[in-house]
Amino acid sequence: MTTPDDDIRIAVSKDRLCAHLIVAAADAADITSDNIFLKLSALGIPATEEVSARVKEVVEAVEAGNVPGEPVLMAQGREPVPGKPATFTMATREGASRNDEKHGNRADFYQSRIVTVNEGDLVGTLAPEVPPVPGQDVFGRPIPGEKLLDSVQLGENVRLGEDKRTVIAAASGKVQLARHKVSVVKVVEIDGDVDFSSGNVESPADVVINGTVRETFKVRSHKSVTVKGTIEGATVEAGADIQVHGGIAARGKGRIKAGGGISTKFCEGADLEAGGNVTVVREVMHSRVHTTGRLLVPQGSLIGGYTYAREGAEVKALGNGANIKTEIAIGVDPITLAETRQADRIIEKKQETAAAIRKRVQPLMAQLNRLTPTQRERAAGLMREADQMDAEVQEHERKKAASAAHKSPASDPTLLIGGWLHPGAVVIVGDRMAVIDKDHRGPIRIARRVVDRVQEIVLMDQVSGSVTVLPSYEHVPEAAAGDSDR
Repeated sequence: MTTPDDDIRIAVSKDRLCAHLIVAAADAADITSDNIFLKLSALGIPATEEVSARVKEVVEAVEAGNVPGEPVLMAQGREPVPGKPATFTMATREGASRNDEKHGNRADFYQSRIVTVNEGDLVGTLAPEVPPVPGQDVFGRPIPGEKLLDSVQLGENVRLGEDKRTVIAAASGKVQLARHKVSVVKVVEIDGDVDFSSGNVESPADVVINGTVRETFKVRSHKSVTVKGTIEGATVEAGADIQVHGGIAARGKGRIKAGGGISTKFCEGADLEAGGNVTVVREVMHSRVHTTGRLLVPQGSLIGGYTYAREGAEVKALGNGANIKTEIAIGVDPITLAETRQADRIIEKKQETAAAIRKRVQPLMAQLNRLTPTQRERAAGLMREADQMDAEVQEHERKKAASAAHKSPASDPTLLIGGWLHPGAVVIVGDRMAVIDKDHRGPIRIARRVVDRVQEIVLMDQVSGSVTVLPSYEHVPEAAAGDSDR
């Protein structure tokens, strides 16, 4: 037996921004204010003035003989309004354009990239942050706006001018742009080597080392590190750029990690990680390189090891005549793709669980008036559990989308080879890999393209214009090979 208001239902959208009344199958006599408010209250939707007005409109329409055949909007939430992060524009430096033209827009490894200012100088201009405006769901709960992750802030030794836009140096020193903060900092200088005479170096400011960083020693800076000599099997970490005027001869020891770019003369047996470009004058041999920028070795070779360059790479030669296995990946990190697949499995499981809970509770919600208070609370608790699952799914989806946006290349990345592509080289683009089985003479460009409606890895001859489809296979990174649906 059912109660008179069993055919009166409230449907809440998945995003919790709309609640609709469904009464098409109900008797007109049962469509009363009390019954509608009872349904709204059972779901926790407050009876605001706006909701009450809509309930009144429905009841008056029914009394006039017009039972709504379509869902009627009862409550409507408010989406959050996204904000805008603060942005900073560096003031133009005198002579910068001439220097870029002289070096063909390529890095000059022997000229400092440090920008210095005197107290009172103009550093740049700041466009202020516009904070997000929170929204609200139909239950009256706030929906926070997206956090502004990339908003530029003023750091140490800088101040805003009277117009609240120009950024002025409050002290003499180096202009530092790192982790979305503009600052002016002093430089810590080491006269000789980093060895037993100096011990390890750790500084919140820029570090300049006029000698070599010896094996087993550590140099850490929140800012940039400049090494006038070489880096042996040492650990060097910087929040911004790392410049090595000599080279990196790590012999499989230590680690070089930069929040910005890394530039060096050569790199052998090293482990490099950079947030910006990795630029090498001569060769990269038997190393692990991971950069979210580009790998630039336009006059040298990449031989052996594994390289990931999100925005693409430029090398003169890939591999060598001895067919040494040389792996390079461009585009979205294969590890990130594996993590995305794992996130999709988690989301699917949570969606299935929420659907199962609702299927179980639906018969109880259809006869809410017949339930005891304990049964009602139990039913409401299960619905809250399903809602929580939906919220967790939305959070997983948001994080996945944010991660994909943050970890995706700015444009379609390519691998440019100016000299030779040798057998033994392995080129990975996203989730596809191609194993090179014969020599190819450059200049050639390798990229991912749609050929006959299928995504392929193609080799484009820059002289003749010919395009060759390289046989490719699905790539499963080692870190994800053991993943399961446990």
